[in-house]
Amino acid sequence: MYNINNIDTRQGTHNTPELSHGNCLPLTGLPFGMNYFAVENQPTSWFFDPSVPYLKGIRLTHQASPWMRDFCTLRLLPFGAEKALTTASYEPDSATFNPHRLDLQSISGEWQLTLVPTEYGAKLRLDGQTATKGLRLGELIHGQVDQVGARKIVGVTTQDRIYHCHPLKLYFELRFSQDVTMSRDGDDFLFEVAGGDTLWVDLGTSFISAAQAAAHVPSMAMATALAFATARWQEKLARIDVQDHDAANVSTFYHNLWRTSLFPMQCWEPDEAGQPVHYDMYADTIRPGYLYMNTGFWDTSRTLYPLLTLIDQPALEKMMAGFLNSYRESGYLPKWLAPEETGGMPGTLFDTVVADLAVKGLCLDDMPEFLKAMIHSAEDQSPIENYGRNYIDDYKRYGYVPTADKESVNHTLDYSYSDFSVSQVARVLGDEATAKKYWERAKSYRHLVDPKRNFVVGRDTKGQFRDPFDPLRWGGDYTEGNAWQETYMVYHDIEGLRRSFSSPDAFDAQLVDLCNQTPRYRVGSYGFIIHEMRETEALKFGQVNIGNQPAFHLPYLFSFINKTYAMQPMLKRMMLEKYNSGWDAYPGDEDNGSMAAWYVFNSLGLYPFCPGTSEYLLGIPLFDQAVMHLSNGQAVTISAAQNDRHHQFVDQVDWNDATHQQCFITHQQLRTGGHLAFTLGVVPNEACYNADAPFSITGAEDKMS
Repeated sequence: MYNINNIDTRQGTHNTPELSHGNCLPLTGLPFGMNYFAVENQPTSWFFDPSVPYLKGIRLTHQASPWMRDFCTLRLLPFGAEKALTTASYEPDSATFNPHRLDLQSISGEWQLTLVPTEYGAKLRLDGQTATKGLRLGELIHGQVDQVGARKIVGVTTQDRIYHCHPLKLYFELRFSQDVTMSRDGDDFLFEVAGGDTLWVDLGTSFISAAQAAAHVPSMAMATALAFATARWQEKLARIDVQDHDAANVSTFYHNLWRTSLFPMQCWEPDEAGQPVHYDMYADTIRPGYLYMNTGFWDTSRTLYPLLTLIDQPALEKMMAGFLNSYRESGYLPKWLAPEETGGMPGTLFDTVVADLAVKGLCLDDMPEFLKAMIHSAEDQSPIENYGRNYIDDYKRYGYVPTADKESVNHTLDYSYSDFSVSQVARVLGDEATAKKYWERAKSYRHLVDPKRNFVVGRDTKGQFRDPFDPLRWGGDYTEGNAWQETYMVYHDIEGLRRSFSSPDAFDAQLVDLCNQTPRYRVGSYGFIIHEMRETEALKFGQVNIGNQPAFHLPYLFSFINKTYAMQPMLKRMMLEKYNSGWDAYPGDEDNGSMAAWYVFNSLGLYPFCPGTSEYLLGIPLFDQAVMHLSNGQAVTISAAQNDRHHQFVDQVDWNDATHQQCFITHQQLRTGGHLAFTLGVVPNEACYNADAPFSITGAEDKMS
C-alpha cells in the first residue's frame, strides 16, 4: 500500500497567471473536506509559491481555483519574540507538506508548528524557547473576533463576493492550552502566551452557528487526530494498488489519485442528532441534508465523476444528494459551485454526470427528480444568467446558439450533449417519448458543421456561417480554444460529426493534421495571450492541448476510425513527459480533480470518452500491474506485458483470458471484476482491434435500421 506520508502537497503549485503547471494549492485536510489548510506566501490568488522560503501564515482556505475568489478564510501566523512581524521565514526543505499533516520550522522566528486537520477544524502545536510566543490571526473577511475567558477565542469570517445569494459565514472557535492575551495590530489579532512551554491550539468551525463551531472543537489528542486523518487518506489511496518497475511513475500516479479526493468540498455538517444539515444560501436558513461546493462540471464531468462511479460510490451518492439540494434551493441544477452557483463556463454538463450514473444503475431513486430538473434547464431560460442554459431560447428557436450570443459554438455543442444526456436518463426511466425528443435534439450540433471548411463554425440568426473564418483564432464563438480543438466536442456522436464533413475521408485526414501541425494560435477576441494558448504552444502536440479539458478526449478520436495505434504513442508520451509529482506537475490547470482523474484513467489504459454511456475506451496502460478495487467489492486487475518505454503500441488485449478485440470495454463488464491484460509492442498492430466503433448516435441508428 502506498504511504500517505509520501504525498507532497506541493505538487503542481509552481504557477503564474501566465503559465499553469496545475494552478494547485498545497492542501492539507481530510478527503472532500469542509476546510483545507495551506501555506500562504504571496499577495494574490496565486497565494503559494513553493520556491519562496517565507510565509504570511497558514490559511484556512476554500479556494477552488486561483480564478475563483477564496471565501470564509482566516490565516494563522506563528510568532516568537518578534510578534510585530507580519511574515516569517521557514525552511522549505525540512518542512512536511502532507495531506494529513503540516510541519513548519522557522529558525529565525524560533518556532516549530505542527497542524493536523480534523473533520471540522484542526489541532495545532506550537513550540519555541522564546519568552513569549503566539499566533497572529488575519485574513478575516468582514470578520469579528471576541475573547471569551482566558483561553477561548470566538469569531466569524464571511464570504465576500456573492452571486444573488446570502453570504456564507464560517464561525470559528480557538481554544488554547494556556492563558492568552489578545491585542490588535491593524486588522490582525494577536494571541500571546508567556513561557517556553508547548502551546496547544484546538480549532473548530461551522457554517451553521457559533454553537456548532464550539461542538466541533476537537477534544482528542493530536496523535489520535493524526491516526484518524492518516486512515482516511490511506483508505482512498488503497482503492487502486499499482505496482511498477518505475518508482517515479508510481509516485505520480498516487499524487494524482490523492487529488481526485479533494473536490468537491463538503458544505454540510452533522447536527446534534448526527444528521446532515447545511446553510441554504438562497433562503438564508438551515435545511436538512447534504450540500457540496467548489466544483465546476464543465471541467470535472469528463473524468472525475466517472472515476468515482467505479471506486468511490459512497462519496458520490452523498454528493449527488447534495447537488439535488442545490437544485431544490436555486431552481436549477449546478454548473460551477463556489460556494453557490457562479454560472461559470458554458453549458450544463452536470447533465452528463446524471446520465452517467443512470446508465450505470446508480442513484436510480433520485432519477425522476433529476430528469425533471434536467428538462427544466433544457426548456426554461432563467432571467439570471448564472442559472441553467443561458441561451436556451435561441437554441430552441434556431436549432443552435447564434453568434450574437457569447461563445455560441461551445454553448451549442454542450447543449446538444446535454440533450443526449436527458434522452439517456429518460430511457432508463422508461419515458420513451422524452427520450426520443431529446435524442433528436442531441443532433443540433450538426447545424454548425460547415462541410466546406470541415469545422464547427458559428452561424448568425440568418443562418450564415461566420466569415471571415480562421480556425486558429481563439475565443469569440469558442471557449478557451479555437475551431481546431473544439470542433470535436461532440462526444455522443463522433460518427455523425464525421459524416457531416465533406467526406469521412476528410475527417480522417484532418485528425492527422490536428496532431501533426505546428501548435500555432491567433489571440482572437481575448486580446492577449492567455495561459492556455501558451500551454498549447509549449506542449507541441499540434492542436491537442492536453492541458485543457476540451482536448482531453482528442487522442481517442482515432478509435472511431479504427486506427487506435495512431493515438497510443501520443498518450504514452503525454503521461511520461507532461505529468509528474513535482512542483511543475501538469500541462495546464488541474481543475478540481479533472486532470488528475484524466491521468489516473489513462495510466490504467481506460478512458470514459462519453459519460452517459457505459463504455470506457482502451488506451495504453502505464504500469506493470494495477488492481482497481471497485465500490461493489469486485476487483479489476490491469496488467501490461513488455512494459518498456519503447513499447508504445498495444499488440494484444485479453479480458479474462479471452482475446478482446473491441477498442472499448463496458462498465457492466468491469463491475463483475476480472483481468484486463495488455501486451505491448514496438510496432503498431493494425489487427489488434476489430472494426467495432465506440458508441455514437449515428452508429446506434445504423444498427437499428
